[in-house]
Amino acid sequence: MSTPENNTAGRNTPIDQLKPNPLNPREHSDEQIALLARNIEKFGFRSAIQVDENGMILAGHGRVLALQKLNRTEVPVQVMDGLTETDKCIYWISDNKIPEMATWDQELLNKTIEKLEKEAADLD
Repeated sequence: MSTPENNTAGRNTPIDQLKPNPLNPREHSDEQIALLARNIEKFGFRSAIQVDENGMILAGHGRVLALQKLNRTEVPVQVMDGLTETDKCIYWISDNKIPEMATWDQELLNKTIEKLEKEAADLD
């Protein structure tokens, strides 16, 4: 596997210059995009979109859709230079699949949600 030569984090880029990955099999529902947009409005945009040197999105398609829903015109990107086409595929698949391997401590999650509900937190 090649090693990225030059990663530039947080460079603001016009959102219309980003290119969706035509091989991205990940689908985002309207509900998910609305929730992402709501989180961005509440907490700010906290994670750069990963793109290749040509502006093709490697990670962050859903966040880009949420930003578009919010009528944002620029987005911070991290350019991942020096990846082969194979490396790009491995990266975007692993970026989506590895988190699916995580599990929840259901008891701890339930306690946390109960605590938030008592504090009248907006959990919708």
